[in-house]
Amino acid sequence: AHFFALQNVIRRQLQMRASAMRGYARRHNSTYAAYLEKALDKGLEKRLSALVQVNLARVLWKDPSPIPRTEELRAELDILHSYLANPSNPWEISIGHIMTEPLHLRHGATLATSEEASTAMSSAYLVLTYGARRSVTDSDWHTPTVTTSTSTVSSNSLEASLQVAATVTRLQDAEFRDTLLPNFIPDIPLCLVMTDNKSAKAWGNFVSSKSTKGQALVRIQAELLHRTQNGYAFDYVKGEDNVTADLLSRPPPHTTTFSNNFTFQIYQQEPRIRYYDYFQPSPELSSLLLATLYSDAASGPAKSPKDLGVIRSRRLHYFAFVLKNNLDDNLLLLDCHQERRVHQFAMYAVTLANGESLSFRSLKADTISKYLSAASTFLAMFNGVDSRKANPADKSLAPKIQAILNEVKRWEKVPNRREPYEWAMQDTLEGWAATETSLDGPFAALSDWFNNGLYAGYRLSEFAQSSHKSDPDDAERNMYERIKAFTIDDVTFIGANKRSLITPRVAMTCDPDMITGVKLRWETQKNGNNGEERLFARHPSHPKRCFVNRMLSIVTRYYRLAGSSTRDWPLSIYRDTNGVIRSVNANLVTTTMHDLASATYNLSPKHNREAQLIKQFSAHSLRVGACCLLYAKSYTAIQIKFLLRWKSDTFLTYLRNMFAVATQVAADITADDPMPQAF
Repeated sequence: AHFFALQNVIRRQLQMRASAMRGYARRHNSTYAAYLEKALDKGLEKRLSALVQVNLARVLWKDPSPIPRTEELRAELDILHSYLANPSNPWEISIGHIMTEPLHLRHGATLATSEEASTAMSSAYLVLTYGARRSVTDSDWHTPTVTTSTSTVSSNSLEASLQVAATVTRLQDAEFRDTLLPNFIPDIPLCLVMTDNKSAKAWGNFVSSKSTKGQALVRIQAELLHRTQNGYAFDYVKGEDNVTADLLSRPPPHTTTFSNNFTFQIYQQEPRIRYYDYFQPSPELSSLLLATLYSDAASGPAKSPKDLGVIRSRRLHYFAFVLKNNLDDNLLLLDCHQERRVHQFAMYAVTLANGESLSFRSLKADTISKYLSAASTFLAMFNGVDSRKANPADKSLAPKIQAILNEVKRWEKVPNRREPYEWAMQDTLEGWAATETSLDGPFAALSDWFNNGLYAGYRLSEFAQSSHKSDPDDAERNMYERIKAFTIDDVTFIGANKRSLITPRVAMTCDPDMITGVKLRWETQKNGNNGEERLFARHPSHPKRCFVNRMLSIVTRYYRLAGSSTRDWPLSIYRDTNGVIRSVNANLVTTTMHDLASATYNLSPKHNREAQLIKQFSAHSLRVGACCLLYAKSYTAIQIKFLLRWKSDTFLTYLRNMFAVATQVAADITADDPMPQAF
């Protein structure tokens, strides 16, 4: 404490002198400095300030004027002199060494070691010499080698943290304390770490980083310091004075391991090394460093409670996937081959890409990576490895997982501008439905749903199942185990007075003309507004295209096929040519859309360009068509967003060139109205 007080007094004096020198330079050289900044090249201009500071520092340290001996300074010097004058008082001891022969050391309160910064971390041990006390990092010790790079975390900071781990471990060794350290060791000993690497020195003294990987290392070092009462200070030693550490950590190029011959040569040069005590990181510490420094997850704390909730939800979603696919024989992936972990995470990535996510839709590659990262970092707390990588020390993901992400990214780059569904296509579909022998056929069912899709702007999952599902008993469900698509419970009819509510079953017994509207509820939506409702009114002048009439047709078909007691089926069902009741799914919708585009616009699937145009029609064409119709009728942006259930201005990407709008523009521009006067 007295030493630090002395150090602070001197530092304050030097700071005052430096401040005075800077003020003098600003007052007397401001014009010349401005001239230099203007005349110098930009690259040299940036170095000007640093050069000036170096010159000021040189002048400061060569200043012969003495530091004023204040009463405070004199008192600290007297205390330190009295303490050091007594040879029985402890001042410095060495650590990390147990010798079989007696030691003759000056004992005291400072633990001095030194570090050799090498380029790879595998293990560390402490070394005792009688000149400088040093610890080295040996790149050839028999533990798994971890290659560091600038994209992960600096090896300097990593080795400084290992130095802390070594001393913490050593001072916790009861045999070491009892044998080498008598009872004079202070309550809070100060360990002086000497290094010939200035970056390692800076890290050890400040322990801070802007990178997320560096911040993770800070937390690990903080946990190590929490287990001890040691204090640490890092100082610099010249490379030429660090001979023994260089010899140990940098063997000849042809030497791949510490062979007996090379070890014998070291012993001959430094006999004391024969008795050195080695420090090897435990498997737990090595695994923690591997999982933390080579994980792509953000290492810093979550920015908000919402972020914490998102990470938690993604981890729960992963375990839901594990249980659903009967992979719960090893929930935490403990004591299994890394290949098993990689395969399981690759399966999870495919599942997310296919739309089985928290939002019930396919995800982009970056979002899939975040799902995988959330699950992997959680499992790493138990198994100590990154389950996404073929080798836990690899920087990149396993090839199987990366291939899935690359394919998702490739699809993200494909233009996805769907063409709008139009009334002309609807007329074609109704012609096909008229040729069916049953009112419950696929074209009849799609005719009703496509017609109403131009009013409501349906998304595929809101009225149909995915391609691999056609059994009404096996409909897709949300996280609450409710059917994602419309069901009979999502429909409510409005009576003649526009106030009374009529259930679908009662509506079947009413006069259709007495039903003036229908209220439709969206159980699950992409934008998260689940349970949202929209009201649709009867259109008496166009009964064929009326939303209410079509919904009555849909409900009637449902009761004919499912019966009045079945409520747990999707509403969009039909009877195929074999008489089997099936759900409307994506395959049926897409195929019909393509056929309608080809028939309505006379496009040939055999012509390359026309085949590409056909593929631009899909289930999403209903939503594009609804948006274009409202836009052509001069609905405002707010109205379009409300009617079609948008939260953002995404609908602007759905707008297309339309003759209705172009004709209105032509009429307005060519009108005989006078040109507005410009001011």
